[in-house]
Amino acid sequence: MMVVVIFCSFIFSGCWDKFEPEERGFVTAMGIDKTKDSKFNICVEVPALNIFEEKGGKDGGDEEENENSYVESYSDSTIWSAVKAIDSKTDRKLDFGQIKLCVLGEDILKDREMTKQAIDAIERNKDIWRKVIVCFTKGKAEDILKGYVGDRKTAGFFTDAFFNNNRKSTDFTFKKTLQDVLSDLSGVGETILPIMEVKDGEIEFNGMAVIKDYRLEGYCGPNIIKGYNIIKEDIMETDIVTSFNGVNVPLKINKKNTDIKFKEENGKVKCVINVEIEGDVEEYRDGKVPVSELEKSYQDIVSKHIRSSFDFFRDELEVDVLRLGEYCRKKDNDLYKKFGEENVFKDMELSENISVIIKGTGTIN
Repeated sequence: MMVVVIFCSFIFSGCWDKFEPEERGFVTAMGIDKTKDSKFNICVEVPALNIFEEKGGKDGGDEEENENSYVESYSDSTIWSAVKAIDSKTDRKLDFGQIKLCVLGEDILKDREMTKQAIDAIERNKDIWRKVIVCFTKGKAEDILKGYVGDRKTAGFFTDAFFNNNRKSTDFTFKKTLQDVLSDLSGVGETILPIMEVKDGEIEFNGMAVIKDYRLEGYCGPNIIKGYNIIKEDIMETDIVTSFNGVNVPLKINKKNTDIKFKEENGKVKCVINVEIEGDVEEYRDGKVPVSELEKSYQDIVSKHIRSSFDFFRDELEVDVLRLGEYCRKKDNDLYKKFGEENVFKDMELSENISVIIKGTGTIN
């Protein structure tokens, strides 16, 4: 009997300093901003305990929509001193094990040293999952977390669901996780982030932020992103739109294959991008239009998207977001070494070969 009592005392004593689930504040999103006096303003989004409770008890209907979460913030000279200060203001111990989203404000990414410090602090925190989604906002990250009031309960839950459910069906397929960002910055020193904002309480993704050497280089919109995705991403289910006889005609992509080759031409590296697309035409009715004419029109649009994206990154931002220099190093190392790391993408020329095949005609007669 004494042995049993002693054994049980060891078991139960191990739980005395533990936190019960209802005593934890499970952080679903974190925002990082820069204050006017160059401190870190950290805000955390924590769902309310009753976020998934149903109205009316067991026989209730809809989920409770009010008081979905609370957002606490604090400013300090370091990120984790600010987090600890937030911890001291709440009745639940903050837990970053379930975090879905990290938002970086514009002012942070305009300051190289503060960006490096922020990324380093996040990387060193072993509680933060490496698959957490990282996004950018042109305003304040705190405004994103406080401004969202949609039916996904929290900004973290919404962002996670958006990229999981719309991975191939929107132009914003370049989901970036913390793991991706760390790999990009430690490797080629460049990365991209989706731009998010809140309008009328709802989150929208509407652009791409380009970061080089831990500093914001610039932005680009949907047209540039479309070319980037055609070259880089799996975009099945998204669409390409052409104007034909004054009518916008969408092509839903069912299959896309991109092959990139390099060669030397006129003393420069020429990148040859070959793209094959198969898809279905939707929302157009004209029995007199040959399919071949529509295919040619789509080919011109795809070519335009690719060239616009290539020219923008090479000439305006001077950042190899497309990773063509790195790809040249892997595909044709002799050519890469001949022209040098600094000049491969800077002086690169482009040639594109586009094939679009319409498999389904939708509403075309």
